[in-house]
Amino acid sequence: MAKSPKLSARSPASDRLAEDIVLRRDALDADRGVWKQSWQEIADNLIPRKNQIQGERTKGGKRNQKRYSSSGQHAHSVLTAALHGTMSSSAVQWFNFTTGDTETDSIKEVRQFFDDAAKTLWRAFNRGNFHTQVHEAYLDVSGFGTSCILQEPDGVGPAMEDLVFTTFSIQDYVIEESSSGLVDTVYLTRHYTARQAIQKYGEENVAPKVLTDLVKDPAKRHPYIQVIAPDGDFDGVSAPDGMRYVSVHIDPQNKVTAAKSGYHEFPCAVPRWSQVAGETWGRGPADNALPDIKVLNEATRLELNAWAKALDPPLLVEEDGVAGGKIDMRPGKATVVRDMDRSLKAFESKARFDVNRIKLDEYRNEIRRAFFADQLELPTNSTMTATEVQVRFDLMQRILGPILGRLEYELQSPIIERGFNILFRAGKLGQMPSALIDALNRGGLSITYMGPLSRAQKQQEISGTLRWLESVAAVAQIDPASLDLVDMDEVQKFLHHNSEQPEQFLRTDKLVLELREARAKQQQKEDGLAEAQAGAGIASDIATAGSSARIEAAA
Repeated sequence: MAKSPKLSARSPASDRLAEDIVLRRDALDADRGVWKQSWQEIADNLIPRKNQIQGERTKGGKRNQKRYSSSGQHAHSVLTAALHGTMSSSAVQWFNFTTGDTETDSIKEVRQFFDDAAKTLWRAFNRGNFHTQVHEAYLDVSGFGTSCILQEPDGVGPAMEDLVFTTFSIQDYVIEESSSGLVDTVYLTRHYTARQAIQKYGEENVAPKVLTDLVKDPAKRHPYIQVIAPDGDFDGVSAPDGMRYVSVHIDPQNKVTAAKSGYHEFPCAVPRWSQVAGETWGRGPADNALPDIKVLNEATRLELNAWAKALDPPLLVEEDGVAGGKIDMRPGKATVVRDMDRSLKAFESKARFDVNRIKLDEYRNEIRRAFFADQLELPTNSTMTATEVQVRFDLMQRILGPILGRLEYELQSPIIERGFNILFRAGKLGQMPSALIDALNRGGLSITYMGPLSRAQKQQEISGTLRWLESVAAVAQIDPASLDLVDMDEVQKFLHHNSEQPEQFLRTDKLVLELREARAKQQQKEDGLAEAQAGAGIASDIATAGSSARIEAAA
């Protein structure tokens, strides 16, 4: 066990900055009291391992005692897995970069840099804990309607190796929006033992009470709040040079500031499934499914009870004298009655299992529809054709399109942009072309998504283009001049871009021009040689004809 550090005058006292942060955070937390009740119900019925939203948290123990049906949890898991596999696949690179400027994007060096950068970043996601944490984010946003994931490097500069992600539980963060409706301030709560707090912040930056607990109560966990906000939001603290966001760690119980730092860009992605005007927190499909989930859970409980009575019915027992005792309807229990024709018989249940089963199936189907599970799960029918599967996939794309668009904007884009900047500052992306630097200074970085749904949409565009080319070829057989209208170079670039093939597959415009000029010169030489050969042949024929004419004349 570590030795107890000496309490010294260096131990910080309560400070005004910490007090201001606590007051502002508590005011925001009070406004979400009604949300906590809703989140608690959702957690109880859909995510039992996260159901300690209200009250004290305890480690271990059963958290699903009140659940009798897993239909809601299964449908929720299907949606979560579909979002993860569709938007952030570990098997297929799901994003690339562009400037949005056609001229700049056509430069081979720019395209090559973007291809390499996207591949490096994607590999960094797969190498670290991104997928475990983003899965939790998808679970929360489709359940509670909001999630929060923090992205940080595991080192500084060239020493940085991985990107580290942390998805916070819904009860452990508070958010604020900017005037544009984007989340630009978060209050993140973590719990540390005294030893962990000293390791993270240093002995001189923790409260005397924490130092005391290092020996007296080493297992006790102390809350610490990290606030991340735009620079200038709090008096008495400013971000380091060049950074736009300030970060402050405080001990809220002792009103002590433990650490100050900053970020170049907002480090958290806070996606909302959907939003009601005037509300900061999001609402997810669980809000719609919850009434059906609760009814199904209660109906299942009653059905299980009816089954038990049918299989092990309560008994009626004749009494010779006065009926005694109370009616006991528990399975296998006996109730004493009078005036019975037999000494012992079962209590007949009038439960209609057939009717109840129909109603339960109806509720299960409603829950599946609320979580889009009826669209996301392909039928287990081996006779389905590839066309039928594609039609099913296209339907899923249309249904989830608006939702995926919002998640791309509030979840994927912030993560990708910050990941790109972190790797670039660490020197992991190599030298950026000068043309790209100028373009980014003018317009910034744009992201193109290449997930399964995006690929399916682009495949449709490719198929449409190829069908159009077939019609063009048919017309060209009638009128070859019609091909003058078609720019085949642009068609090839379109097919290459939408099929998302590596940039090195295409030559630069300069090299293509040189090849065509060389080919034209070679063709001219060949044409000239052919003309010369043809001319020589004609001259030879004329000479032969003249000689034959002279011979005939002499004869």
